Amino acid sequence: MQYKSRWCKSNKMQLLALHYNIGGTLQMHIDLPTSWRFTLALMAAVIFGAPLSYAKEAFNPVKITQVVNIYEAVVSHPVPSWITSEVDFFDQIEIYRKQQGDGFLIEFIPKGERFEAWSKMLAVQGAYVPQLKDLPLERIALSTFQPLAQACGKDNLKSQKIESNESVVTILMLCRASPNGPATIGYGANKGEIILKSVHRFKSTFIEIYHEWRGEKFDFDDQSTWPTPLNTINEMIRRFKTVKISESKRPFK
Repeated sequence: MQYKSRWCKSNKMQLLALHYNIGGTLQMHIDLPTSWRFTLALMAAVIFGAPLSYAKEAFNPVKITQVVNIYEAVVSHPVPSWITSEVDFFDQIEIYRKQQGDGFLIEFIPKGERFEAWSKMLAVQGAYVPQLKDLPLERIALSTFQPLAQACGKDNLKSQKIESNESVVTILMLCRASPNGPATIGYGANKGEIILKSVHRFKSTFIEIYHEWRGEKFDFDDQSTWPTPLNTINEMIRRFKTVKISESKRPFK
């Protein structure tokens, strides 16, 4: 699948767009208001003779959103948990993307890791399935965990429902070990995983946005053994609540 990246700069915003042939565009929008404040501070120094002071705004990942057109919907979602700077976004990620028939997938992992063995992943998956538009969304969301449930086994799973309504269901799933999963893609008796997933419905389009963390086998009751701190999970829960979905002006079915 061919794509190209574009880097645009202005005083108001930096825009990074990744175009790919699924009938849509993935964009990273970055709000950079610090340049405005620098200009105002400079004007004040000239007019009033005030000492010039300028503090750079701290990096705020919530101000960065990625936008992708998926079938009937335009989806705005947060960046991965490990992103530490908006300037070198592509230097912090590896990307895998696939679109075939009625299904679409794009995955992000930390730079230098392999898709066969990663420690963290953010992914967006979409499907155009008109025959499921009237099915309860929570039932659909739970069904998406079936591969993980098979890899881990019932005794190794715990889940918590974060949010559930007609348009979105968000679930946190803990898998302390995955003895039944294939080692070739990172599973194993001594490998655990935590996944936070939101499943959205927009007309006949279903969108999954999920963040996964993998590590060694862990203890449900000992957070120090988890593959990621609880604070990071809570931060991603907060970011997932900022997801916005609107109607596409050029639906692709």
